[in-house]
Amino acid sequence: MAVPGVIQIDDRNPLIYYSPNASWTRGGNASDYDATSTFTSTPGASASITFSGRVQSFHIYVLTNWTTKGIGISVWGTIDRLDTPAFVLSSYSVDGGPTTTYNATVQPQFQFQQNFFQSGTLTPASHTLVVTYLTSNGRYFIDYFFITPSNSPITATSTSPVSSSSSSVSTSITAGNSHSSGVRIAPIVGGSLGGLALIIIMVLVVLVIWLRNKRVKKNQPDCE
Repeated sequence: MAVPGVIQIDDRNPLIYYSPNASWTRGGNASDYDATSTFTSTPGASASITFSGRVQSFHIYVLTNWTTKGIGISVWGTIDRLDTPAFVLSSYSVDGGPTTTYNATVQPQFQFQQNFFQSGTLTPASHTLVVTYLTSNGRYFIDYFFITPSNSPITATSTSPVSSSSSSVSTSITAGNSHSSGVRIAPIVGGSLGGLALIIIMVLVVLVIWLRNKRVKKNQPDCE
């Protein structure tokens, strides 16, 4: 029986579409997941991700069975650092439905890997999450997404990632807490490759049996 889990999608994954692209900048810190983050200071800038039955990551398809029911998604990021009290407001909407807002309280130090949004249980169908930065107080950082798979394989589709020409985050960011744990895609891919290898072996066995039967039939004398 498969063990339920989550799939962690980094901010640099091409599954995530940033709009407008020029409003988002690539940054990073040792305390971010994979030491990367993507941030904006432009009100109205958005990021979206579309997902349903099977996750596609850098052209790798992951096929697996899950015992959990439904699909869920959460957003994790960094809360900016400011010397004066401020708030960073963002909104979250699934499939154009009701909007959920998150008001992050800015402190003198950066707060890494904070949970900005957690969806409810969604049906195992195609869904789109849109994240929007609302205020201009500080910067809004996206670190990663968690997708909770259903009992059927999950897919995700997207367009282009952030342009590589974007500048990096200010070097004044200092290291903080270590990364939070998550189920990485690599172990799941390993299990999928194992299943593919089994299918190849079965095909080869059938081919060997067919060739043997053909050779035996060829060597038999014709009946008159």
